[in-house]
Formats: sequence, C-alpha cells, structure tokens
Amino acid sequence: MFRHALQVDRRPSVPRRIAPSRAVHACAPSDPISATAPVPSAALTATSAAEPASTRRIPAKRWFSTGLVSALALAVTLAFTGCVPSHNPGARALNVAMTQLGKPYIAGAAGPYGYDCSGLVQYSFARAGRSLPRVATAQYYATQHIPVSGARPGDLIFFGTPAFLYHVAIYAGNGNIVVAPHTGTVIQVERLWTWSVYVGRVR
Repeated sequence: MFRHALQVDRRPSVPRRIAPSRAVHACAPSDPISATAPVPSAALTATSAAEPASTRRIPAKRWFSTGLVSALALAVTLAFTGCVPSHNPGARALNVAMTQLGKPYIAGAAGPYGYDCSGLVQYSFARAGRSLPRVATAQYYATQHIPVSGARPGDLIFFGTPAFLYHVAIYAGNGNIVVAPHTGTVIQVERLWTWSVYVGRVR
C-alpha cells in the first residue's frame, strides 16, 4: 500500500484591503426649497391644492421602503455633516422631532407617546425652548412669515389658507418634512408633495 500525504498550503493569508469611503462634510449655509424644485410664483397666495391630510393614506409597505430610507438618510446627514446648526430654535426642534420618528399618530395628542401634526410641532419647539400655541393656524400667526424660496431646516410648513391652516410639518431640508400625517401612520419623513404652502419661522 502507498501512503499519500496531503499537502496543505501554509502560506499566510493576506487580508483584503478595503478603501475607506470618502465622506463629504460640506453643505450650503442655507437650504432653500427652490434649490430642489421650482416654486410657483403664486405659492404664497394660492390656496393649497393638496389633498387634506385626513384623506391621504400611505400604505405601510410604501412607508417602510421610502419613508424609513429617507429618515435614515436624513439622520446620517444631520449626524455627520453638521448641516443643521443647533444655535437656532428651529434646528433644535428639528433634532427633537427626529427622535420621535416611529411613534404613532394620535388625534389631539401632543406627546410624548403619540402626536397629531400640530402636537408634534408644539412638543418639539417646547423641548427647544420655545412656546407655541396648540393648533396649526395659531402656530402660523406666532411665527415670522418667510417666502417659500427662503425656507430652511427647522422652519414650519403650513397647508391650507391663512384663515384655516389644516396641517403643519417641520421642514427638514432637501424637500423633506418631518410630519405626523394622519390616523394609522407614524411620525415620519416625507417628501413635500406641494409647493402651495406657507412658511413660518420661530425666533
């Protein structure tokens, strides 16, 4: 009989070298909505053509595939680029609102376990050191009114008419808003779906 010796390759393995990713840490000093999409010239005077929030329905699968990805991307941007300074109340309120993602929409609630749209705004700004009224229309008249083209992260986005503003959200930059949409959804990041809005800034 013949003995067959197994030859084992004893050369030391060489770990793969992975090139480090190139992170970009530069951002513009402001983030006007006009940088992401054209804004109609009559945006500040036209009545909102948006479908009322109470009738909009966002399927859970769609939110998971789009809203969650947007939220994660926005969180990474806020954490690593420093594009949202903390020296103004709007920026601080936006940071607070981002920590509430995933909590349920509850009509009439103002936190901390659930919110409606104006409740989320009131809670976020209270934690940022600013007191706001409870409902959207009153919140609008408690802010400095800003042209749509001048909106920056932390500003408030109002839907409706000055006489009756039925919905409000916090602008997060790059055409995104942090919002409590309607019953059956959660606090989430959405794309701004209309430019017929009003913008308010909390000083």
